[in-house]
Amino acid sequence: MVDLDLRYSLASLGMEKGAIQLNVSNLFDKFYVGSFSGGLDTLASSSSAFVNFGSPRAISASLIIGF
Repeated sequence: MVDLDLRYSLASLGMEKGAIQLNVSNLFDKFYVGSFSGGLDTLASSSSAFVNFGSPRAISASLIIGF
């Protein structure tokens, strides 16, 4: 899985303590199994197995202002 984190300083715009930040998790939107319980010999009729799928792509942006 690939994550991307970028931060751009706003010092060139006169905001010495300011920045814009972009975060992307699961950049290529890869489907994956996060975890599972059970084993190779687990029969569906006799016991339960649990599967957790990984999170899909998520994007967030932040405006950071210091003063």
